[in-house]
Amino acid sequence: MKRLFSLTFLFFSLSFSYAQVSIKGKVTDAETGDPIPFASVLVLGTGKGMNTDFEGNYELSFSGKADSVRVSYLGYITQTKKIGSSANQTINFQLRPSDFELEAFVFEAGENPAFEIIRRAVDKRKVFDKRSLEAYETKNYTKIEIDIDQVSDRFTQRKTVQKVTAV
Repeated sequence: MKRLFSLTFLFFSLSFSYAQVSIKGKVTDAETGDPIPFASVLVLGTGKGMNTDFEGNYELSFSGKADSVRVSYLGYITQTKKIGSSANQTINFQLRPSDFELEAFVFEAGENPAFEIIRRAVDKRKVFDKRSLEAYETKNYTKIEIDIDQVSDRFTQRKTVQKVTAV
């Protein structure tokens, strides 16, 4: 009898620990109350996770043994909360901004690199002046666009106009 009770207890404890659990919630900024989109939500111990939507909402379903949920976002302090024993839970997070500094960048004033290119072009302008060449060749393209509104029928019947309008 004792053995049967132990096996029954073990079966129920395993089925309870691997039951389907659904958690949802919202991730917001603790100071402003604004939602935090694309925050990383991870159920520890399961490998299940997702990012919050544009409104900071998330909803995860998983089965397995898990005891907590972790939310992280760049520029905020990572926060972890315990998962309760009920199958459907709402766990909201209010993340606090973290104080971190990036490494300093040092910009030294200098000359724009384009100025050197311009100076060299100015120095060689006499070499490339077409007036100093004995001969040169060019191809030209001319485009004419005509818009005619309110023309008479007599004008449109002319042969030259019909050739142009046919094109």
